[in-house]
Amino acid sequence: MIKSDTCITQLKLAEELIQEQEFNSALNVLEDLEKNIKLNSLASVQHQNLMLNILGHYKKMNDLEMLADYSSELAFLYLGFNKYQEAKNIFEKLLKSSQEKRNLEIIYGLVKCYCELNLELFSLKIFFDIFLDAKTSTLSEKKLEFIYRTIGTFYLKNDQDEEKGAKFYQKAYEINPNCPDLNLFFLALAVKENNNLKDAKKYIHLAIKVKGALKPAALHFALLIALRLEDEILYEDIYKELTSEYPESEWSYFYFSDDLNKLATRFPDNEWSYFYRSVEKQGYGLSHECIELLKKVLSINPKNPIAIDNLITLSQYNPQYGDEEIFNIAETYYRKIKHPFINKNQLKFIFSKHLSDYNSNKILRIGLVSADIRNEHPIFYYLSSFLKYFPKEGFEIYCYANNIPNINSELVKNFTNSVNYVSNLSDQELAEKIFNDRIHILIDLCGHTPNNRLEVLRLKPAPIQMAWLGQVGTTGLQEIDYIVTDQFSTKRTEQSFYAEKLCHLPHAAYPAKDYTNLNINKSLARADGKIVFGSFNSSIKINPTVIQTWGEIFKKVPNSKILISNFVVAKEDYRKYIIKSLEPFGVEESRIEFELQSNKNAYFARFNRIDIALDPFPFNGSTTTHETLLMSVPLISLQGSRWSGRLSSSILNSAGLKELISTNVDEYINKIVSLAHSPEKIIHYKKTIQERYLNSPAVDMESFSLGFADKLQEIWQNYLTDSSHSNKMKELVNSPSSS
Repeated sequence: MIKSDTCITQLKLAEELIQEQEFNSALNVLEDLEKNIKLNSLASVQHQNLMLNILGHYKKMNDLEMLADYSSELAFLYLGFNKYQEAKNIFEKLLKSSQEKRNLEIIYGLVKCYCELNLELFSLKIFFDIFLDAKTSTLSEKKLEFIYRTIGTFYLKNDQDEEKGAKFYQKAYEINPNCPDLNLFFLALAVKENNNLKDAKKYIHLAIKVKGALKPAALHFALLIALRLEDEILYEDIYKELTSEYPESEWSYFYFSDDLNKLATRFPDNEWSYFYRSVEKQGYGLSHECIELLKKVLSINPKNPIAIDNLITLSQYNPQYGDEEIFNIAETYYRKIKHPFINKNQLKFIFSKHLSDYNSNKILRIGLVSADIRNEHPIFYYLSSFLKYFPKEGFEIYCYANNIPNINSELVKNFTNSVNYVSNLSDQELAEKIFNDRIHILIDLCGHTPNNRLEVLRLKPAPIQMAWLGQVGTTGLQEIDYIVTDQFSTKRTEQSFYAEKLCHLPHAAYPAKDYTNLNINKSLARADGKIVFGSFNSSIKINPTVIQTWGEIFKKVPNSKILISNFVVAKEDYRKYIIKSLEPFGVEESRIEFELQSNKNAYFARFNRIDIALDPFPFNGSTTTHETLLMSVPLISLQGSRWSGRLSSSILNSAGLKELISTNVDEYINKIVSLAHSPEKIIHYKKTIQERYLNSPAVDMESFSLGFADKLQEIWQNYLTDSSHSNKMKELVNSPSSS
């Protein structure tokens, strides 16, 4: 046994290291000490708590908890040794004590645990004002900077309070003005608010030193500042660095009209000038012009990924395209152009373990890939209801979320075996993870929408792959085996227009019953009897043909009004465009009302201010159509010749409202005009539609989820018994898996 004074010296050293948060070094000292001593009387007297806590943490955690109870010392030791869940439990108990509830150290510890565990900070909001108002603090500058940045991020990313979020970032900046991330924040803020641009230049030098995924963002914001200041030298320097470092960058930060004009003037034949002019026209519903600009982008850079996705998506909105042309675009611009990606990243997955694993326990593993499991996104709302009813027996659900953790993605954990945040994984890494998780059926929920991971599905990491929800029309990927649809949306005779097999379910469904306490206006919108039309769909769907058709309706319903609400109405140029487009039909500006999109409660209340919803075409409403019927507002739909044009008619069919479907433009106009001239019929619909809708298959999520599960089992059994797989399967089940 070594001498007591040596023991005490080493314990003191360990204690100092722990106070400086050098936990690994402290652990090394204590491990060495443990090899040479047993707890002697002197050590027990002078350093009992420290010795028991640290050695207990290292060796016997349960015993330590009984000895130390719930002390802040133990909590911080847990924190130091990355035992975040254990530390969180203690911090939460301590903060319930009246004497500790304003203890900044403990609040810091709890916030740190939440961040490390990827938990939503909303429940900690009660403590945040303490930091904002604190004049002095015992926390180190390092801890204070962390807490200010963390809380600032919370307020900003959850749209809780942008002004308060900026205040926390400012406090962090005052502590560490040389932090690249903080400089990037204030650079981006200057771009957004378009003020103090000269002062904002001071952030550029440090902001562009950020690393990883934020680097192209920093360069884009710096470029915007240079554009707005017309600083040629700065612009040339930033542009050169950006294009040399990121030749295929998505440039997803030019969404400002003035900047687009400057960019187009500065580089009229530039790839990104064409691209962002297409983005601007997209908001005006000018899909054909968008497509022509995107083709110019791809003539310069055939591998521009976001241009390819946008082109395939926009083809569905173009009134001039038919099914065959849309399919050719998807096949040409995705499968063929992207083929070099597969040649470059060859990963051959052999599914023997998947098959033998299923044969042994009969559990079907389902993987869901989405970038939209996040706040206020319809996909999250739909998916959470779907999973609530999805059978637990015979299935395991693995979710691959290509977005940052948030309160909604955390809620999905209640219905799945795991939620994996995968935005930091490369396509190859994610494919390998999916394969190693032994997923039997992988379902993509994005299609060609932003932040998709279709490249992962190109690598075929699962035996069966499907597309659902995010994609209307073919993805163009032959590696996707099925695309989920219903008997109203697609016909079996249309199979030749899809790279995937059509997987028909009896009907679609929407979780409308999850909404409660909705206030329904069962009378006309206005007391004076003037009919109010409404359009709450995305502006991209309101194309010139739709506007012209609505103009014909307004001519036949004099004094009627229209309420238009979408994200683009915030732009004055867009409002002027709509007003000017309707002028030839005698529609005065006073008959058109614009309203910005806002929170969900305000959105639903807006339905009470209209009498008839105008459904766009050739790409109908979907979620908006469901919510229109939920709010008991009649909607006339024009049934089209393809899936995107049958979204509303599919819903109306399921809801037992076939009389609201029209099959050509003349019938569409006549049905709307006739209804507008029959106020008693409008009132009848307002009193009855919601009840009819809520008692129809259109909202029966339980039967839909169970039917979907049965379909997945059927698809899997067909895969197992298919003649092209059966012999190979027998060989693979008895052989080792490899990739």
